[in-house]
Amino acid sequence: EPETGRHHQIRLHFSEIGHPLYGDRIYGDRLDPVHVHRQLLHASSVQFTHPDDGTPVRIESHLPLDMRQAMGRLKDL
Repeated sequence: EPETGRHHQIRLHFSEIGHPLYGDRIYGDRLDPVHVHRQLLHASSVQFTHPDDGTPVRIESHLPLDMRQAMGRLKDL
């Protein structure tokens, strides 16, 4: 959870350091060459300590289909 309570904190910070999220119509490039219907932000893995027994937990996830398709179309430009 963002500690400052800012609704768009991650998107804003990425934009401010010169790495806006693809598909972000507020803080990103509104003229993206490949149109997408959402912001393309994805965590390929998340790791944390289980709160009950202290064991490490790691969850991995592949890129969603729409993100892979957008990346393929961008490579073709």
